[in-house]
Amino acid sequence: MFCEKCKVLVLDDQLPGIYEKTLSNGQVVLDYTKGFLELDYEYQDTLPDLPELKLSAQDGCGFCRLLRTKLREELVPKTRTLNQIIYLTNLQYSWKPPSNNHLSIYAWELCLLEVSARNAEGILITTLYFDVAHGGKLKLSSKDLFC
Repeated sequence: MFCEKCKVLVLDDQLPGIYEKTLSNGQVVLDYTKGFLELDYEYQDTLPDLPELKLSAQDGCGFCRLLRTKLREELVPKTRTLNQIIYLTNLQYSWKPPSNNHLSIYAWELCLLEVSARNAEGILITTLYFDVAHGGKLKLSSKDLFC
């Protein structure tokens, strides 16, 4: 279940750049003209407790729960200032070419979801990466994960 802000995670096949493609074996898949898809997402919260994400997670949003957990792991040990406001932006999906490099035959593979955290001055604090696993499930991954 997603909250109103996180509903942007549901891929909309009507977005610009996404199109239906028929592979040589007759299978119909979604393809994308770019290597990434920016989502309309902005979230403001306060460290170290992240009360907005906590409330949304308690209301049942799985992504807010996952995001809060990862942010607390990444930022709380490094943050000395109480009540520091952070902004979560640049939520995007990333695609990669298939490993067989037959771009004219096979669709690109959705591989990563990322989100940036910035402070009140707009300075990047961290970028979190989530591996997009088979079956549409997200799992936490390390900061140095690349497609």
